[in-house]
Amino acid sequence: NFAMLSKPGTKLRNFIDIRVPYFELTKLDWYRLIFDQQMAAKEAVLVDPVINYSRRIKSKAGKKLDLFDALLNLDSMVSLENVAIKNGQVKMQFGAATSFSVQHINLKIKSDRLLNSINKEGIRNAVEQLSFSKGVLITKGITAELNDARLTGENLVYADQIKLSGLQNKIKATINNVYLDNVQLDDAEEIAVDGLRWENADVLIRAIPAGKQKSNNNETSIIIQHFSGNNTRLKIASGVSSISTFISSLTASSLIKNGNDPINVNGFTMAGKDFLFTNPQMNLSAAAYDLSDEKLSSLTDVRLSHIKGRDSLTVSSSYIQLQTNLNDLISNNLHLQSLKANDLVVVLNKWDTSTSPPGNDQLQNALRIDQLTANEPDITLTTHRNDSVSIINIPKSENSLVKASNIFLSPNEMKIGTLQVNTTAATYLKTTGEIIGIEKGKIELDLSNISLATKKGKITWSGSANFISLQNPKGLSMGGRNNNFLFENASLGNLNISSEHLPDFSQLFKANLSAWLHIPEGKFIDSSRTVQWHNARFDNSNRTLSLDSFSYNPTQSIDSAVARALYRFDYMTLKTGAMKITGLDVAQFEKDSSFIAENIIITHPVFTVFTDLKLPRNTIRKDKPLLVNIIKNMDLPVLVNALEIVNGNITYTERNAGSRNEGDLLFSNVNATIENIRNRNLLPGDSLSINAKANLMDAAEININLRQSYTDSLSGFVLNGKVGGTDLFVLNTFLLPAVNIKIDKGVLDSMHFKVIGRDDIALGEMNLHYHDLRIKFIKNGDPDHSTFFQKILSFAANTFILKNKNSSRKGVMYAKHEIKSSFVNYIVKMTLSGMSTSVGFKKNRKLIKQYNKELEKNKNVEIVL
Repeated sequence: NFAMLSKPGTKLRNFIDIRVPYFELTKLDWYRLIFDQQMAAKEAVLVDPVINYSRRIKSKAGKKLDLFDALLNLDSMVSLENVAIKNGQVKMQFGAATSFSVQHINLKIKSDRLLNSINKEGIRNAVEQLSFSKGVLITKGITAELNDARLTGENLVYADQIKLSGLQNKIKATINNVYLDNVQLDDAEEIAVDGLRWENADVLIRAIPAGKQKSNNNETSIIIQHFSGNNTRLKIASGVSSISTFISSLTASSLIKNGNDPINVNGFTMAGKDFLFTNPQMNLSAAAYDLSDEKLSSLTDVRLSHIKGRDSLTVSSSYIQLQTNLNDLISNNLHLQSLKANDLVVVLNKWDTSTSPPGNDQLQNALRIDQLTANEPDITLTTHRNDSVSIINIPKSENSLVKASNIFLSPNEMKIGTLQVNTTAATYLKTTGEIIGIEKGKIELDLSNISLATKKGKITWSGSANFISLQNPKGLSMGGRNNNFLFENASLGNLNISSEHLPDFSQLFKANLSAWLHIPEGKFIDSSRTVQWHNARFDNSNRTLSLDSFSYNPTQSIDSAVARALYRFDYMTLKTGAMKITGLDVAQFEKDSSFIAENIIITHPVFTVFTDLKLPRNTIRKDKPLLVNIIKNMDLPVLVNALEIVNGNITYTERNAGSRNEGDLLFSNVNATIENIRNRNLLPGDSLSINAKANLMDAAEININLRQSYTDSLSGFVLNGKVGGTDLFVLNTFLLPAVNIKIDKGVLDSMHFKVIGRDDIALGEMNLHYHDLRIKFIKNGDPDHSTFFQKILSFAANTFILKNKNSSRKGVMYAKHEIKSSFVNYIVKMTLSGMSTSVGFKKNRKLIKQYNKELEKNKNVEIVL
């Protein structure tokens, strides 16, 4: 037995104890042993020794002593060139919880190098040969077993196998063909390895779920520099969750774990295959992966399946590229700097529930993604509510792209800073079974500040639509089968929407003062009418709707409509230039379909009215009310302060029943203002006002003023007109085909008229001043063809009936309102009646007689001019 004592003044507590059954010294110097009390020999060989080292001695000054100090003390007692150990057993106790034991160790040390060393590096260099069959390192719950280890080079140890176990069975690993460089275990119970590599391994880690871990304030610190490994099967289990994979290669420049701090890894790379993460709700797999810390990493054939109650989510991608900081992931900070996915397929089935499932509010880790890119994604989002289903589908399309930034995902909340979508198709299946959207076109979305949260089963969401553009060559549509808005392109922007504002449209528009909508081309079609527009734009900042052009016409062509008609009707069309509607109250329109605006400006409108006189009048046909009644009978509430018409044209056309020729009455350069267009909340005295200027047949200037009462039971109106001088033959365009009369010559000096009309009749006076008037009756609208009878009739009319001139006589204007005819037809009839009495074609007393007869028939009050 041999015991090594410490320096004087220290307290001995099993410092070094060696038990050797066979001890051999070569060339022993007996003289020095006897007289100098110092052992001197060339070599000492210890066969089957048992060596125990205990690091538990403190000096009076409190300084810790280590093995190096003990070896220096040995120098004063022993002088050897070499020390050899054969088949020895060594046990070293470094602290209360750290020990290292070796079996069947074979060791050869250069004693002179050892005893002349001044640091630990010198001690390591003194080792000339080292091997052992089994070594066991135990430090605070971790046991590392090294089998068949040997020193193969300078400071390099090779072991056939290392087995790790411990930490309450949290780790179990078998590592084969291992190389360790410069292993250190110091007094502070810190394990340091300058190099580590292996050829293959099986590793099992059982992690304790969060919330169940017990704090250990004295965990061993581990520092591993420059390690690499190949062909490693890894499995990590934590509660009901597990991770398994095969790692083909693994490298890192350093791995550091200081006590209870999270592991810190630098220069990390890992490549492998068959990655699988599972728990009762989710499966995540990848066929292969290549990961690098702070550099681009990749995964192939990625698949995710998540099921929670009746909700389900599946995600797959052929290739994912990402960049992350591994140390963030290790410390449960799930943060990705970038993520790019190809062939992304997302299928979500969401069931609407009023309460959250159990455990839904438990705290879980959140995922942050700085930049996300998905190429050609295929997304299907299905929402189930009671027995109905709604589906949002963005199918895979060529060159489609989804980009997002600043993504935050947690169990109960989702936030996205920006989201851009470019695709060619997107559809929405409504709960009614109707499908709206684009099957083949172009969709651009630029969204920001998206938030989706669930609290106690209630979903709240918000976001900003900076820009949305929709294009569909086949046409976008809204409405039913026979009542559609159709347009190829539409875009909107500066729109903030949320679950809080959306039900209240007025609140939504108050929160979006800068929102805009642009539809370049569009139309509205139903079975009877077609409306088209060009370049429509709405700006909510000034509540203005503008259009470059607008048109209205019956859906059937004029020839088709006439061919199918059984009774006489007015075929009306309208085409305009630029239009602007200011002060448009869109929120009120959404609420009750009210059309409320401050002002409407219509430039260059062309309004046409066509009537075929061959068609019989319909005695049972729906009545055509006067202007104010048309407005009052509208289904939707209307309130427009003023409507302005700039430089328009109005054409009234009649097709002759016999000749089939068409006569046109033209009003050009029409400029008009229509005020107080309304049909709700009418007050006594409210009336429609029209002031218009135009050129009659592109010649005479005409001024019209109309005021019609909204509250009068007979819809009374006052019409005043003034026409400037012109040659009367300009009226032949209308008179020739319409009534087979030609004005051979005649000059209009001026015309003034005033008419008071009602829903039943109109009576007025006309001052038609003219001279040199001569007319001619013709056949079938041919100005050069008259029958013998028509020639006689023309002579009689010019000689005995018509006045050649008129400078003072007033003509009576009278017309009966045919409720089956339009208001325009009513005005034309009363105007023609005044002209016929003024020229003497009809007698004033005849029209007065008709007027009195109609009064007596309807028992209405007399019209007072």
